[in-house]
Amino acid sequence: MKKLKGINFSAFVLGSRSNYCIDKEVSTITSLQRMNDACITKIKSPNGCIFYQKKKKIDCEAIRDIEDLRKEGLTNKACPYYLSRDLLSSTQIVFMPYNMLLQESTRESFGIDLDDSIVILDEAHNLIDAINQMYTTVVTFENIMNAENSLNSYFTKYEKKFSGKTKMYLKQLQMILNAFVKYDKKSQESVITANSLLNQLNISHINVFKIKSFVDESGLSNKLIGFNDKNNLKSEFANISPIQDLLDFCLSLMNSDSDGRVFIENNSFKYVNLNPSIAFEPLVARCKSIILAGGTMDPVESFVDQLMPNLDRSRFGLFSCGHIIPKENLIVTVIEKGPTSKPLILNYETKYRLDVIDELGRALLNIIQVIPFGCVVFLPSYNTLESVLQRWEQIGILNKISGKKKIFKEPTEGSNVTNLLRDYNRTINLIQQKPDASHITGCILFSVVGGKMSEGINFSDDMGRAVIMIGMPYANLQSQQLQEYLLYADKSAPKGKMTPKRTELYENMCMKAVNQSIGRAIRHINDYAAIIFLDSRYTQKSIVSKIPKWISNQLVPNHNFGPCFTSISKVIAAAFLI
Repeated sequence: MKKLKGINFSAFVLGSRSNYCIDKEVSTITSLQRMNDACITKIKSPNGCIFYQKKKKIDCEAIRDIEDLRKEGLTNKACPYYLSRDLLSSTQIVFMPYNMLLQESTRESFGIDLDDSIVILDEAHNLIDAINQMYTTVVTFENIMNAENSLNSYFTKYEKKFSGKTKMYLKQLQMILNAFVKYDKKSQESVITANSLLNQLNISHINVFKIKSFVDESGLSNKLIGFNDKNNLKSEFANISPIQDLLDFCLSLMNSDSDGRVFIENNSFKYVNLNPSIAFEPLVARCKSIILAGGTMDPVESFVDQLMPNLDRSRFGLFSCGHIIPKENLIVTVIEKGPTSKPLILNYETKYRLDVIDELGRALLNIIQVIPFGCVVFLPSYNTLESVLQRWEQIGILNKISGKKKIFKEPTEGSNVTNLLRDYNRTINLIQQKPDASHITGCILFSVVGGKMSEGINFSDDMGRAVIMIGMPYANLQSQQLQEYLLYADKSAPKGKMTPKRTELYENMCMKAVNQSIGRAIRHINDYAAIIFLDSRYTQKSIVSKIPKWISNQLVPNHNFGPCFTSISKVIAAAFLI
């Protein structure tokens, strides 16, 4: 936003109350849903909200970020949240998070009009996962039981004060809660359709949409929280509305039966969305143009098939360009055999074979001898990472690696990532300053594909002179959720398609994760790095076709380690000026 200031058009960031609220009583609430409820309740109260009452239109001939709008609100004692909503109709460029754009209810709530708009979705490689996560809902059994107790107590105390309409909706809510409480999960299937669950619960005749509107308009969620606090009722709802999760889950059950599945577990009901096009195709129908932008969008076909299955392909255009760096700044190779000529392939069948793990260790030990400074190594999972490192420690390879590179390992706790990266960067900086102080030439960071290091963290310059991919991160086929996802893909595949769509989707999911990981290096025009695949499967045509062209065009397969290692050494020596 700061770079846009001074340019002759208007722009601002559309945010939630957690971003913009300046009322001390409301802004300190940690739950967004409870904050929303508290805000609406305060506005409707006799005294109202002084910031809302003084809201006014402000000059939109400027570019404002969240901090600017908050400052303007504080200066004028006017609500920045509602100021931002007023700006929607008159501002040329609006920045917003995915959930505001992709959820119809949120668009309606904010008054977002997409007709004839141009929508640009950045980091679009995350779009499918974001939609599926957004439309996946969970309600726990403990939540349901506590909500029932809370609502029953509330109803009993205030029944005589309720209007006939309010009583009707509250009784319908009680019926829904009671049906869930009495549900015998032990005698039912663990994966069912939405309609099957509705029929088993015997609540398909209840209009959930009207109940949701009643709850929102009446502020019932916030009233129940206040009632629980006042009466010291045992509740887990200090930070969430007690019936909100249940209603969100029930609304999910209203989707088309084929679009999702319900997973019934020991302590929860979970609705999983299988069809991301339900959120995206409405945008396509209304917008003038939609641009999906990203640095690692491959394989592109997966986006079209899943997000726009009914789109006329003549409406779809693709623009792809090479990287800004010179070709000589990038080395890409697949090493098919290790130093003792054993095949390098780490899959489900070989991941526990010691000879395979040992050969991978020997290959890595040789490679890091010629890689300067930082080297990031990705493995398919935390379990694989731990078992591989444990084996290498037993046979002494890890000790030899530590003699050349200081070893770092991705933590399982996200809170420890910042400290690890700080120590990683500091160590490399010290080695840069005193390159001859020891035999240590840099650092090696062992990470997990899909983990905390595989996206959003940049290993530019000496932080990442090589990215090494060990194995392929195929998802666990034993997962019921994945099985349903792949089954849906097969059922929705066009007739006459030769390759089963589940096979293609399964491979696409894997390669999307790979592309995100190998994209951590090479961050600017003067950067340089090596991308090395230690698995022979990366020579397969279907796999290579799913790697970004600026990488795959320079990919060189190497059947034998000796000539390959010599080649890498020479190229690195020339390109990296070692």
